[in-house]
Amino acid sequence: MDEIYKKLAGDDATLRIESLDEPEDVPPEEKTEEFVGALEHAKVSNLEYLTNWRAIESAGRDDELALAKLERELRAISEANSDFLHVPRRPN
Repeated sequence: MDEIYKKLAGDDATLRIESLDEPEDVPPEEKTEEFVGALEHAKVSNLEYLTNWRAIESAGRDDELALAKLERELRAISEANSDFLHVPRRPN
């Protein structure tokens, strides 16, 4: 492990980070600007989401899987409380 760290921390070492491909099962309705905008708004205004996000972050669990789970929960919260942007509900 020490050798790996030395290689990664060396002056000539680089770390390339690539984004993941978008999942294939995202409905087209959820790719619209209107939906994405509303989801982003919910991420900064939904109290339950913000509370859960802060709990995850303070526990040091703000990894991609935990955040994806939290986003799914936000979608569920939004769908349960209103017709979220009037798009069809995702099948269970």
